[in-house]
Amino acid sequence: MESKPLASPSADNVGVIYADRIPLFDESLMVSELRKGLIVSAGASLQGSVVGRVAHPINMDNAIALMIAVNIQQTCIQTKRDATVGLGFETEEDQKKKQMQQELDSFQHDVALGRAKTPGTPAPPPTEAKKADVPAPPSQDESTPKGGKSKVEEILDPLCEHGFQALLNQVGEDYENTGNGYIEVVRDGTQIVALWHLPAASTFVVKEEKKPFYHFEVDGLNQSTIKMARFGDTEDMRKRTKTSQPEITEVIQFKQPTSICRDYGLPSWLSCVSWLELAQMVMQYNYDYFQNRAVPDLMVLFSGQKIQKEDMDAFKAQIKETVGAGKRHRTIVGSFPSPDLKVQVERLNADNRESFQDLWSTIQLQVVSSHRVPPLLAGVTLPGKMAAANELPNALIAFQTLYVDQHQKIFSLVLGQTLGGEDAGLGLSPEMFKLKKITEYYDMGQVDTMSRMRQTVTDAQMQGRQLQDGLKK
Repeated sequence: MESKPLASPSADNVGVIYADRIPLFDESLMVSELRKGLIVSAGASLQGSVVGRVAHPINMDNAIALMIAVNIQQTCIQTKRDATVGLGFETEEDQKKKQMQQELDSFQHDVALGRAKTPGTPAPPPTEAKKADVPAPPSQDESTPKGGKSKVEEILDPLCEHGFQALLNQVGEDYENTGNGYIEVVRDGTQIVALWHLPAASTFVVKEEKKPFYHFEVDGLNQSTIKMARFGDTEDMRKRTKTSQPEITEVIQFKQPTSICRDYGLPSWLSCVSWLELAQMVMQYNYDYFQNRAVPDLMVLFSGQKIQKEDMDAFKAQIKETVGAGKRHRTIVGSFPSPDLKVQVERLNADNRESFQDLWSTIQLQVVSSHRVPPLLAGVTLPGKMAAANELPNALIAFQTLYVDQHQKIFSLVLGQTLGGEDAGLGLSPEMFKLKKITEYYDMGQVDTMSRMRQTVTDAQMQGRQLQDGLKK
């Protein structure tokens, strides 16, 4: 890259070596610019006072772009998406397994309280009828998640381009990025023939004059606007709005509850935007370090003799060879003919990379805390937590209970009331839209045992011990 001076030197023997700064991030991904659209609109909390299109409380395009701008943001968004909707729906075998496990847990609880006897304990004399039946534990095959499809997937997969799970992943990502997710329902007469993802940034709520009715508008290509009805409200919406649009499809909306806005949801991570901006600054600083752009490393002073122009140019050319990735820590050798020339080198740039590493750990922690994602699931290891034996099982249980469960209920309820209702005509019921949980894929007791073991699982199994037996006394 051609260098250019900051200012014209006042003497022939004074020179400045400087090259254009190379930005690590494109302007469209700079958090300092994106954050301007993430300030919640002052009118977002006006309940029911708007007739017509309701503006989004935040710039949803900016919210989505922020996921691409900072890697820890993308990790948290996709972790929450996968935990909420990415595991699919329960199959009949999953439900039978859960029922068997609940019966077994209930029996073990009764045994602990003395209300039931184990098979090895003599039963009281009365009658054989009062003898407790011990539920059989799920077999290894039953406890392993099946690869078969649920009834929901069997029916809805043919209606989607890449299957219903792929559609849910798209909607779930919008839901975590913007607080809103939308599915477009296409009918042929009364029969549902297709399901599509609607971008949250292009979909708007439109309030009608007669309360509490509303419909949707989607901004399409060429500045076109398409009207859409709520699920099951197509014919009534035609009569109310008197629209001449030939085809009207329907919309299923998922939104994160918030007290700030009634018509739209809001994401839960907005408080960490400043930390995301700081993360970009740290990455840019480290990038500049290898490009020699942050602070000039050295100041070289020549005294005692005027340097000839060709000698100065040769010396500057050697300095330039240390600029750029892969060119750091090179040795420079200079030879000047004058014996009276003295060279003094002053270091200007202190190496702050270690302190920045501590700052980076703080940034990661603040971001995952705002997302309410356990650091381990986001790939963040905290100092002092390396030997925490029960950190993973406790983190999974807390994450599932305090965050994932609530949002899975929203998806299950909305899908059950729409695609699982009689108006859909798909033969599905609301009970079929139960989403799988992270904790159901693990035996939490066995996970806890494994985290506390002093030997590997393989070594323990070679000694005839199993995880379900617990820790060795």
